[in-house]
Amino acid sequence: YAGKYEDPLYGQVEVTATATGLKIVLNGIETATLEHWNFDSFYGPWEKAWYGKALAQFTLSPFGKVDKLIFEGMELKKVP
Repeated sequence: YAGKYEDPLYGQVEVTATATGLKIVLNGIETATLEHWNFDSFYGPWEKAWYGKALAQFTLSPFGKVDKLIFEGMELKKVP
């Protein structure tokens, strides 16, 4: 799941693996720490608590590799 994801409209999301799940940074500004929730989905709080919780879902290609990230309604493609 770790890597960079981009979309011309939404910008860039960087995903890194942590000991307990994933850390997601949206456009280098906002950060969320997510734990595994279900299958290829992760859920957890934003760094700024008033943002609530974030949901990240990963989609796989027919070859089983991560292809896209759907994060807070944004669909971003993985950067090779």
